[in-house]
Amino acid sequence: MNGINLNNRHFLTPSEAAKVLSVSRSTVYRLISYGEIPAVNIRKAKRIPVKAVLEILDGLQNP
Repeated sequence: MNGINLNNRHFLTPSEAAKVLSVSRSTVYRLISYGEIPAVNIRKAKRIPVKAVLEILDGLQNP
């Protein structure tokens, strides 16, 4: 998936999520702020659960 190995990963950076979803990093941050993509803060860094990204992809493939 766009060069990102999702095996044995629990979280992605916003940049990695953007690559997997084929959108810009800014779009990922916007979707986080709108509550469309869940994210956790680890200190000052945002991390996105891989499961959430896979659910988005599944929803795009199976509307």
